[in-house]
Amino acid sequence: MRTRLVPVFALTAIFTASAPAPAQTGEGKPKAAAKTPIYREVTWSSELYKWKDISENVPNVKVVDLSGDRVRGPFSCMIKLPAGYALPLHVHTSDLRIVIVSGTLVHRSEGKPEIRLPPGSYLVEPAGLRHATTCDPASDCVVFAEGDKKFDLNLVDEAKSPGKK
Repeated sequence: MRTRLVPVFALTAIFTASAPAPAQTGEGKPKAAAKTPIYREVTWSSELYKWKDISENVPNVKVVDLSGDRVRGPFSCMIKLPAGYALPLHVHTSDLRIVIVSGTLVHRSEGKPEIRLPPGSYLVEPAGLRHATTCDPASDCVVFAEGDKKFDLNLVDEAKSPGKK
């Protein structure tokens, strides 16, 4: 047992001796690191949301931007799809993390059976995943979504765009 402990004590002594000393102030006390909050408190009642069109190419789908910049980079937002709305097979260039807030979202990855996601469900859509999204006809769907890059929606077949007649 002694032979095992000696190397540990020796390594501890070496690392402790080589660690830089804390910064000193004129009074001989270590200087405290400045504390800056990473986040600030935000409270935003859903009654104050101002829903706007998510894109001219995707009619009737609404969005409220919560943080970041959905057009340029990392973001979080609320998205509302009307009851019965269907987005055909498409991909995103950002990894998306989604929580269903209300309604039932129907998700179908290409080549797989559909999955019904009721409120409280969590979905991760990796960038490039070919999938279709539908809102169950019983009620509108509202989801919280966040992404690590800008938000986009690229249809696999442009002729099936929900914006085309």
